[in-house]
Amino acid sequence: DAVSYFADTRLVYKPHEPPAQALVREVLKKYPRLLGLQVYVLENSSKSPRLLASKNTNELSRAGGRIEQDVIAQGTPYYGKEKESVSVVLPLRDRNGDPVAAVRVIMKTFAGQTEQNAFARARPIIMELQSRFNSLEELVQ
Repeated sequence: DAVSYFADTRLVYKPHEPPAQALVREVLKKYPRLLGLQVYVLENSSKSPRLLASKNTNELSRAGGRIEQDVIAQGTPYYGKEKESVSVVLPLRDRNGDPVAAVRVIMKTFAGQTEQNAFARARPIIMELQSRFNSLEELVQ
């Protein structure tokens, strides 16, 4: 006793994106002059870091190195300088203060750039990311 009409069916596939990638995209809108922003987490099986989120989405799932592993395991910050850019790797801490990820912030360098100045420039970006999550699961899933 009913009449049903159907319109053209359309499926729209949207691939799963980790919440960390959405956070990186939001932070890059706020800080558009960043040359790069990458978030590394440890894989459960091999305990080696892998790239979870990045400004360049073609790099995702790339393996990290010893520096990212040290930052996550011990919370040690790293600094690297190249001709045109400076790279700072800092720990991303959960609500308990434990490092759960490593964040590489790549910025343009300038005359008189110091290591302390680079850390000071990257710290607000790290604080912005830390304020948006509570645990590693919230970054990954």
